[in-house]
Amino acid sequence: YRSLVHTACCCLAHVVHKSRYVATHRRSIFFRSGHNAAELEAYGAALAQLRALLCLAQRLLAHNRPGCLFPHEDGGISELVLREYSTMHNGCFYGRCLGFQFAPSIRPFLQTIAIGLVSFGENYKRDDMGLGVAASSLFTSGKFAVDPELRGAEFERLTQNLDVHFWKSFWNLTETQLLALGAPVLSVDYALAPEAPFPRALEECFYAYCWALRHCRLLGSTGQRVCLAGDSAGGNLCLTVSLRAAAAGVQCPDGVVAAYPVTMVQAAVSPSRLLSLLDPLLPLGVLCQCLGAYAGFGDTSGGLGTPCPHAHVPVAEPARKSVSEAAPAEEPRRGSRSRSWGEAPGGCKDEDKDTATGDEDGDGTGLDYPDDFEPLRSHRPPANFAVASGPLARNPYVSPLLAPDAMLQGLPPVHIVACALDPMLDDSVMFARRLRELGRPVTLRVMPDLPHGFLSLAQLCPETRRKGVR
Repeated sequence: YRSLVHTACCCLAHVVHKSRYVATHRRSIFFRSGHNAAELEAYGAALAQLRALLCLAQRLLAHNRPGCLFPHEDGGISELVLREYSTMHNGCFYGRCLGFQFAPSIRPFLQTIAIGLVSFGENYKRDDMGLGVAASSLFTSGKFAVDPELRGAEFERLTQNLDVHFWKSFWNLTETQLLALGAPVLSVDYALAPEAPFPRALEECFYAYCWALRHCRLLGSTGQRVCLAGDSAGGNLCLTVSLRAAAAGVQCPDGVVAAYPVTMVQAAVSPSRLLSLLDPLLPLGVLCQCLGAYAGFGDTSGGLGTPCPHAHVPVAEPARKSVSEAAPAEEPRRGSRSRSWGEAPGGCKDEDKDTATGDEDGDGTGLDYPDDFEPLRSHRPPANFAVASGPLARNPYVSPLLAPDAMLQGLPPVHIVACALDPMLDDSVMFARRLRELGRPVTLRVMPDLPHGFLSLAQLCPETRRKGVR
């Protein structure tokens, strides 16, 4: 909740600063009225959308139990919020207002990334090979650099329509922070979703961990102290590999360093996840596609939410049974499924149930706004966001936040690095809280004014490099 309030305050500060600038310089011969009017209009739109997010956060605050950031008994609140969310306009956050909530030193690099992304996306569906796509992206990047509104509209289109393969093609980053430790480092090139969904990555990482313990001297190590480190999805794998080792009776690592890990792979709304409406590195569409692909519901050819044709990988099938055995027993349910937010509960279509306008559902959980206020709506059809739900998404090796206490007791000391403006912040906060309640050694460090994945920008920006070293 603090992150949302901080973001709204940042937007207000930009509006006040720009208004004062206009009042002071409007009579200057160098004053550009069109540019400044467009700036104020963009931040006005951003402020309206942030007001809507604060209204949604208020609804969550009233619905959730005290001290909980995720709904305990959902009651449909996540689905209602995400359906409303999918109709909201977010292009204003990717044009002139791009990255306004982050540290000033990061914004130019985020703008460069956004321009490169939309240029790459415009040529992604063509038949050109790698060099041709790169050349075409370079030639088309100019129009997105000089036209922020066009860039914002294209960014909004990309985050809703392109599949997970696009994001895998664009985000091809290598992190080198661990090389400065002066210790042997083993990096696992594990298989990626959607071709290899859960549990392939977990089983490959666990196998590599066991092999490294047995052959540590081949790696130049004594094996006396072994630590696991990873960021984002890698942080999830570090935690689940440790859980897997404890369950299998294998030597547990001496510690885990997880940077902004994903610990809740479910369609559960939380205050920080509302920030994905304006996050340039982890928009809601990207988040849903990545989580759904890992859980076996990636979209490779059809619509998002279609069970992945590679969900059953023969090599990993015995391992799938092994990770399921340690999961807590559940009542018989229907198989795992994917919920699409363009579709109402019970299979009703959007025109059959108008929740976007604030009507209340059967539980009395409405999404109504104050009088005379309505958020800006996207001109595009509602995005068909989907995230796997059901027993698979509740498996503790998929969502370690949902692991039973007995499993979490086997974890080694855990150090979590989170970002105050990261949509995944609540995953880190709630996981650290669970470990602390169990008396397990855990530390949580929250970095201010930094985005999700800031370690990947360490080679570009002094601010992220300094925080990464710390």
